[in-house]
Amino acid sequence: MLQVQFTVRYDLPMEMVSSFISLLIGYYSFKGYKTTENRGFFLLYIGFVVLGLSMLFRVVSTVFVLATLKVAERGAPILISISRNLGVVYSLMRIFSYFVFSYLFIKQAKESLSIYPGFVSLPFLVFNANLELLAIVPLSYIVFQTLLNWVSSRSLDGFLVFLGFLLMAASHLFFIFSIIRISFYLIGHFLQLIGFISLLTMLIRVSREK
Repeated sequence: MLQVQFTVRYDLPMEMVSSFISLLIGYYSFKGYKTTENRGFFLLYIGFVVLGLSMLFRVVSTVFVLATLKVAERGAPILISISRNLGVVYSLMRIFSYFVFSYLFIKQAKESLSIYPGFVSLPFLVFNANLELLAIVPLSYIVFQTLLNWVSSRSLDGFLVFLGFLLMAASHLFFIFSIIRISFYLIGHFLQLIGFISLLTMLIRVSREK
């Protein structure tokens, strides 16, 4: 139990940073949308803002539950039940953002929608393994599309996008296997953080080129 609490608390700073980076990616995407009026950038903005808010929501709710547990130990069963429901909300918000990204790639394939000129296309307290598996479904499609985009463009930006979503998908696999070894949970958050940094690097590169 102590190991679980330590792991959960230790992962919160990483998720907080990931949340900030995700919101920052959303900012750059909206900036790109205002400049180019490209719908692809707007979908990125929606997806990453929801993703960033979901992680911020999990951090705040986890801190609240942990702090409350220390004060009111007798209310532990109720708080655990609440934290489970909050975990479901958190997971659903993430899954929504992944489906937004999937929709972007589907529209892109049908309408030849380009995210930016020169790039072919842009390309816890409680853990729910079923929702993590559900999140991997749209992410797998996104990883496949970004791989095709990178192979087609052979650009550094294409590689950064592919790497970012690949690491995000891998993080969910580690979250699932954390039921076997708790350290996998931390590895999952680390991979998620590196994935966001990769995507942010790509957007910063694009904004500077403009």
